[in-house]
Amino acid sequence: MFEILFLILTLTAQLALGFIVYTRNRKSDVNRAVGALAVSMALWSIATYFSLHPVFFEQSFWVRTVLSMAALLCMFVRVSFSVFPNKRASQYPQIKKFIVPYALFVMLWVQTPFVFSGLQTGSNGAVTPVVAPGIVLFTALVVGYIAAAIILLVRRYRKADRAMKNQIRPVLLGVGLTFILLLLTNFVLVSFLKNTTLLSFGPDITLIFLASLTYAILKHHLFDIRPVIARLLAYIGSLGAIVLIFLASSVLVSNVFLSDDSTDTSLQIWFAILSVFSALFFQPIKRFFDKTTNRFFYQDSYDGQELLNELN
Repeated sequence: MFEILFLILTLTAQLALGFIVYTRNRKSDVNRAVGALAVSMALWSIATYFSLHPVFFEQSFWVRTVLSMAALLCMFVRVSFSVFPNKRASQYPQIKKFIVPYALFVMLWVQTPFVFSGLQTGSNGAVTPVVAPGIVLFTALVVGYIAAAIILLVRRYRKADRAMKNQIRPVLLGVGLTFILLLLTNFVLVSFLKNTTLLSFGPDITLIFLASLTYAILKHHLFDIRPVIARLLAYIGSLGAIVLIFLASSVLVSNVFLSDDSTDTSLQIWFAILSVFSALFFQPIKRFFDKTTNRFFYQDSYDGQELLNELN
């Protein structure tokens, strides 16, 4: 129960952050790549869950699918940090010539018995894959792409100005820690030490990367998606407040003003009145949440009119 709950929360965080970053600037290569990275992370998380709790297909299919999604994830990590923070994909011809083709090849390669020849059940009942020599090609992709992405980030960090360094630093730490832990818990332990104890924590580990990226976004204005988040939270807060007011008013009217023998017409009239009042209060409530979210997300900005008033 808790495992599926954490999976849902993790998927929500992954897809929400990816959607917000992508919609902030659909024409930016880095925003597109990070959005695709979030989707691939979600797909890998889903495959990992079904590899432990197989449905529809045999467990061997889901185990191999985990590797395919891992190759896809590593590809988008490599692509994302090739163009991060403000480069264009056209500046890196190796993305089309090697990075993407090799990843697609590995995604198909891991579906063959040359990577995992089968599954075996240990004395404790845990099911682990039987590693075949073809795992070398998958290992080269994972280690090579992640290492290259981290090296690129380090180089960008060294050449960046102070503001850019503040944006890159948490992302660099998050990427390094996340993928080192994933490599150990979901690959080394499972493939070579036959230990699946920590396999279910794989999707949760990705929250480290998401947290570091979110921190860089909110604290150091990476991607500058604060307007999107502020607007989204304002609408959610406004709708939530209206729903609560409507429900509370409905309960109050039902218990105080309406009797058990009230007609359907009376109920409809009261609910129509409540709906009108809810609609009238929506804009004032939304303005309140707009000011609240703007105050939180734009603490470093100022109101020009307020400044002029103070000077006068």
